[in-house]
Amino acid sequence: MDGQVWDAFKVVESLGQTPQQFHKLFARPGLVAGVLRILPGGVDTQGTHDQDEVYACLGGHGVLRLGDRDYPIGPGAIAFVPRGVPHRFYGNRELLTLAYVLVPREADVPAAAG
Repeated sequence: MDGQVWDAFKVVESLGQTPQQFHKLFARPGLVAGVLRILPGGVDTQGTHDQDEVYACLGGHGVLRLGDRDYPIGPGAIAFVPRGVPHRFYGNRELLTLAYVLVPREADVPAAAG
């Protein structure tokens, strides 16, 4: 792969009014990245994952429930979610757009050929 650049807002626009929330941009051993969009008043059905995650809020405002704590989320917010920690976004009255990166556990990443 030579690298690529995406416009997250065009990706979200291409989803239209479908209920789809996640759009994976690419996946390779050790890394997955994409865009998460939650429509106004939408329900984020996430729970826990086997990978660490990082979210960066690109647009909109809402709340991230991380474990048993709530954090306000808005443009510029970056959140780290350790694997196994329950989480979900809620409380958005406008379109909430986030970039996400998942990093598989080291045990799940194939060893480098050497």
